[in-house]
Amino acid sequence: PKTYRETMSRPEPECTKWKKAIRKKFEDMERRKVWKIIKLENMEDGKRLIGNKWVFKVKRDGRYRARLVALGYTQIPGVDYTDNFAPVVTDITLRIVIIIRIIFNLEVDQMDVETVFLEGILDSKERIYMKCPSGMRIEKNECLLLLKTIYGLVQLARVFWKTFTKVVTSEEIGMKQCPVDQCLFHKQGNNGIIILLLYVDDSMIVGHRNDIDDLIRLIKKKFNVKTEGKPNDFLGCNIIRDTKKPKVCLLQAHLIEKLATEYEDIKKGKPPVTPGTPG
Repeated sequence: PKTYRETMSRPEPECTKWKKAIRKKFEDMERRKVWKIIKLENMEDGKRLIGNKWVFKVKRDGRYRARLVALGYTQIPGVDYTDNFAPVVTDITLRIVIIIRIIFNLEVDQMDVETVFLEGILDSKERIYMKCPSGMRIEKNECLLLLKTIYGLVQLARVFWKTFTKVVTSEEIGMKQCPVDQCLFHKQGNNGIIILLLYVDDSMIVGHRNDIDDLIRLIKKKFNVKTEGKPNDFLGCNIIRDTKKPKVCLLQAHLIEKLATEYEDIKKGKPPVTPGTPG
């Protein structure tokens, strides 16, 4: 289904599954206090309501997922947001950290922040007001004031990066931010150095096992995270460690397979054809 109305008109039991997915998303947002209901008359001068829509998808494992998305193209620069750039860890930093892991024989764990973009806290200087989404009832003279980010906002990734940075560099967790790569964080643990790499919502943590577990435990107090063990797949790269040698390989063989599938001529060994080919 493409729209809320189309979803609600689906036959049973499919419609029930979509309703359950929508209800779950509403409950998730209410629990995280993503917005609060205010009167239209209390909106700041010069502000206007941005729109939203539902996006529906059936996951590969059969789960029905509904996602509420803000219509970011209706946001006005300088009014609804100022900066929207969010840094990500560079591939050079990733390679250096992998080398450090090999040299010092450190453990590594991969961490994913679930519902990542609902965790970013919006700045009070960038107040965003949103129309009531389909499936929710409020009074005609009311609207939603967003307190946290939702999918579709222009400043989405930047707000989460700022929120995550503030949490991990807090006194409780005590990590330091690298001045060269702003998505590399480090601190001295009980057994040695701990390094955390951040790429949007994916993180790689390198250090001694006990220190990694302690760090994840502290982060879980602030975010809903799940650990995925050794990162055999990180940022689209298969990471394979040779246990017999101090060696790690970064592979992207799946991209070759994807290209071979998209371009059957290459797969069959036929010469490529371009607009400059005669005939």
